[in-house]
Amino acid sequence: MQKNDFTEFSEMLDAIWSLKGPVPTASQKAMFFRVLAEYPLNEVRAGLDAHVKDPIRGKFLPMPADVIAQIKGIVSEDGRPGAEEAWAMAVRARDEAVTIVWTAEMSEAMGVCQPLVQAGDDVGARMAFKEAYTRLVAQARESRIPPEWVVSLGHDAAGRDSVLLPHVQAGRLSADVLSVPQIGLGQVLALPAPADATPKNLALRAQALQRLAELRDEIAAQHDIGFSNDAERERLQALKAEAQRRVDEYAKEAA
Repeated sequence: MQKNDFTEFSEMLDAIWSLKGPVPTASQKAMFFRVLAEYPLNEVRAGLDAHVKDPIRGKFLPMPADVIAQIKGIVSEDGRPGAEEAWAMAVRARDEAVTIVWTAEMSEAMGVCQPLVQAGDDVGARMAFKEAYTRLVAQARESRIPPEWVVSLGHDAAGRDSVLLPHVQAGRLSADVLSVPQIGLGQVLALPAPADATPKNLALRAQALQRLAELRDEIAAQHDIGFSNDAERERLQALKAEAQRRVDEYAKEAA
C-alpha cells in the first residue's frame, strides 16, 4: 500500500472494528498499516472481507496476522496444482509421444530434475522436482504472477485432444487448441448410427427425427401467422415443451 491509501484503509478497519465495539486508535491504525504495507490495498481489502466471512476467525477482531493469513490463502488458490499433482502431470514429459499441459513452474522444475530422470533415479527426481516446484510457485505467488498454462505437443497426434479437452473444460486453455471442434446436439443427432444398431432402432430414430422436424415447422408457422387467441398461444407453448422434451431425451442418450 502507498501513503495515500491510508485513509481508505482506515475507513475499512473502522467499519470492521465497529462491529465489535470502539474503533481502533490512531496509533493502532498506524501499526496495522505499517505491518500490512507490503500488500496492495485490494489484497488487504480482500483479506479483511475474508476474515469477516471466516466462521471461526470472524468471531474475533482481526489482527494483522489474521489479515496476512487470509491474503496468503487467497493467493494460494490461483489454480496451480500442488507439488504431488504437478509431478504426476510433468513426469509424463519423459515420453515424447505424449502431449502434456503444464505451467512455467512445472516446466522449469522438470528441467532441474532432468539429469536424475535420465539416470533412472525416479525417487531422487521426484524429490528434486517437488523442492524446485514449491520454491518456484512461492516466488511466483509472492510476485503475484498468475499461472500460465502451456501445451507441449507430443508425436502422437491421435491422443492430443483427450489430453487437451479437460484443460479446455477447466478454462485453462482455449478451445482453439483442439484439433476436432466440439459438436452440438444438432450435429450429434445427424451422426450416422453405430455399427450395432438394429433396423427397429433405426426406424424409431427416423420417426423421432421426423416428428421433431414437424414440431419445428409448426412452431415456425405459428410465428409467421401470429396468435389468433389464447388457445393458440397455449397450443404453441405445449408444442415448444414437447419439442424441448424430445431434444432433452436425445441429449441424454447422446451423452
